[in-house]
Amino acid sequence: MITENPHHLLSQLPVPKGLPLLGNLLQIDLHKLHSILEEWATIYGDIYQFKLFNKTVVAISDPTLIQSIMRDRPETYRRVSAIERVGAELSSNGAFAAEGEQWRHQRQVTMQAFKPEQLRQFFPVLHHNCGTVAKALA
Repeated sequence: MITENPHHLLSQLPVPKGLPLLGNLLQIDLHKLHSILEEWATIYGDIYQFKLFNKTVVAISDPTLIQSIMRDRPETYRRVSAIERVGAELSSNGAFAAEGEQWRHQRQVTMQAFKPEQLRQFFPVLHHNCGTVAKALA
Protein backbone atom coordinates (compact mmCIF):
# COMPACT_ATOMS: atom_id res chain seq x y z
CA MET A 1 0.00 0.00 0.00
CA ILE A 2 1.16 3.53 -0.73
CA THR A 3 1.72 5.09 2.72
CA GLU A 4 5.45 5.80 3.15
CA ASN A 5 5.57 9.53 2.38
CA PRO A 6 2.22 10.65 0.97
CA HIS A 7 3.31 14.24 0.23
CA HIS A 8 6.33 13.05 -1.74
CA LEU A 9 4.24 10.52 -3.65
CA LEU A 10 1.48 13.05 -4.37
CA SER A 11 3.94 15.37 -6.06
CA GLN A 12 5.01 12.47 -8.30
CA LEU A 13 1.51 11.71 -9.58
CA PRO A 14 0.82 12.85 -13.14
CA VAL A 15 -1.53 15.80 -13.56
CA PRO A 16 -3.29 17.20 -16.64
CA LYS A 17 -1.94 20.60 -17.60
CA GLY A 18 -4.13 23.29 -16.11
CA LEU A 19 -4.16 27.04 -15.57
CA PRO A 20 -2.61 29.02 -12.71
CA LEU A 21 -5.10 29.50 -9.85
CA LEU A 22 -7.92 27.61 -11.63
CA GLY A 23 -6.07 24.35 -12.16
CA ASN A 24 -8.17 22.00 -14.27
CA LEU A 25 -11.49 23.65 -13.44
CA LEU A 26 -12.22 24.80 -17.00
CA GLN A 27 -11.59 21.28 -18.32
CA ILE A 28 -14.34 19.82 -16.12
CA ASP A 29 -17.86 19.54 -17.53
CA LEU A 30 -20.03 18.00 -14.80
CA HIS A 31 -22.33 16.40 -17.39
CA LYS A 32 -19.33 14.55 -18.85
CA LEU A 33 -17.28 14.12 -15.66
CA HIS A 34 -17.16 10.33 -15.87
CA SER A 35 -15.92 10.50 -19.47
CA ILE A 36 -13.30 13.11 -18.62
CA LEU A 37 -11.97 11.11 -15.67
CA GLU A 38 -11.94 7.95 -17.78
CA GLU A 39 -10.01 9.73 -20.55
CA TRP A 40 -7.50 11.10 -18.05
CA ALA A 41 -7.07 7.60 -16.58
CA THR A 42 -6.25 6.33 -20.08
CA ILE A 43 -3.67 9.10 -20.51
CA TYR A 44 -2.22 9.38 -16.98
CA GLY A 45 -2.72 5.90 -15.54
CA ASP A 46 -4.68 4.34 -12.70
CA ILE A 47 -3.66 7.01 -10.16
CA TYR A 48 -3.35 10.67 -11.09
CA GLN A 49 -4.19 14.05 -9.66
CA PHE A 50 -5.97 17.11 -10.90
CA LYS A 51 -6.42 20.56 -9.44
CA LEU A 52 -9.56 22.53 -8.68
CA PHE A 53 -8.41 25.96 -7.59
CA ASN A 54 -5.97 25.29 -4.76
CA LYS A 55 -7.36 21.80 -3.99
CA THR A 56 -5.66 18.66 -5.18
CA VAL A 57 -7.96 15.78 -6.12
CA VAL A 58 -6.50 12.29 -6.40
CA ALA A 59 -8.32 10.08 -8.91
CA ILE A 60 -7.98 6.30 -8.72
CA SER A 61 -9.35 3.96 -11.38
CA ASP A 62 -7.72 0.66 -10.33
CA PRO A 63 -10.52 -1.55 -8.91
CA THR A 64 -8.19 -3.46 -6.58
CA LEU A 65 -6.80 -0.27 -5.08
CA ILE A 66 -10.28 1.24 -4.78
CA GLN A 67 -11.46 -1.86 -2.93
CA SER A 68 -8.48 -1.63 -0.58
CA ILE A 69 -9.15 2.06 0.09
CA MET A 70 -12.82 1.45 0.77
CA ARG A 71 -11.99 -1.39 3.15
CA ASP A 72 -9.24 0.54 5.00
CA ARG A 73 -11.18 3.75 5.21
CA PRO A 74 -11.66 5.66 7.57
CA GLU A 75 -8.53 4.82 9.54
CA THR A 76 -6.21 5.58 6.62
CA TYR A 77 -8.27 7.71 4.20
CA ARG A 78 -10.69 10.55 4.89
CA ARG A 79 -13.02 12.61 2.79
CA VAL A 80 -12.81 16.36 2.59
CA SER A 81 -13.89 17.53 6.06
CA ALA A 82 -16.43 19.95 4.50
CA ILE A 83 -18.55 16.97 3.38
CA GLU A 84 -18.74 15.70 6.94
CA ARG A 85 -19.66 19.15 8.29
CA VAL A 86 -22.40 19.70 5.70
CA GLY A 87 -23.81 16.24 6.36
CA ALA A 88 -23.87 16.90 10.10
CA GLU A 89 -25.60 20.27 9.61
CA LEU A 90 -28.27 18.62 7.48
CA SER A 91 -28.57 15.72 9.95
CA SER A 92 -27.71 13.51 6.99
CA ASN A 93 -24.40 11.81 7.70
CA GLY A 94 -25.19 8.68 5.71
CA ALA A 95 -22.66 6.36 4.13
CA PHE A 96 -21.43 9.10 1.78
CA ALA A 97 -20.72 11.72 4.44
CA ALA A 98 -20.06 9.77 7.65
CA GLU A 99 -16.61 9.12 9.08
CA GLY A 100 -15.13 6.86 11.76
CA GLU A 101 -17.41 4.58 13.74
CA GLN A 102 -20.52 6.14 12.22
CA TRP A 103 -19.21 5.27 8.73
CA ARG A 104 -18.46 1.70 9.79
CA HIS A 105 -22.07 1.26 10.98
CA GLN A 106 -23.53 2.94 7.85
CA ARG A 107 -21.36 0.78 5.60
CA GLN A 108 -22.62 -2.45 7.19
CA VAL A 109 -26.23 -1.34 6.71
CA THR A 110 -25.58 -0.24 3.12
CA MET A 111 -23.67 -3.41 2.22
CA GLN A 112 -26.70 -5.50 3.27
CA ALA A 113 -28.87 -3.55 0.83
CA PHE A 114 -26.47 -4.22 -2.07
CA LYS A 115 -26.18 -7.98 -1.64
CA PRO A 116 -27.08 -9.80 -4.88
CA GLU A 117 -30.21 -11.41 -3.40
CA GLN A 118 -31.48 -8.01 -2.21
CA LEU A 119 -30.85 -6.46 -5.63
CA ARG A 120 -32.65 -9.36 -7.34
CA GLN A 121 -35.70 -8.74 -5.14
CA PHE A 122 -35.62 -5.03 -5.92
CA PHE A 123 -35.20 -5.42 -9.69
CA PRO A 124 -38.94 -5.90 -10.51
CA VAL A 125 -39.80 -2.69 -8.64
CA LEU A 126 -37.00 -0.81 -10.39
CA HIS A 127 -38.05 -2.22 -13.78
CA HIS A 128 -41.68 -1.21 -13.20
CA ASN A 129 -40.76 2.33 -12.07
CA CYS A 130 -38.39 2.86 -15.01
CA GLY A 131 -41.16 1.75 -17.38
CA THR A 132 -43.57 4.20 -15.76
CA VAL A 133 -41.09 7.07 -16.12
CA ALA A 134 -40.31 6.10 -19.74
CA LYS A 135 -44.05 6.13 -20.62
CA ALA A 136 -44.49 9.51 -18.94
CA LEU A 137 -41.60 10.96 -20.93
CA ALA A 138 -42.77 9.49 -24.26
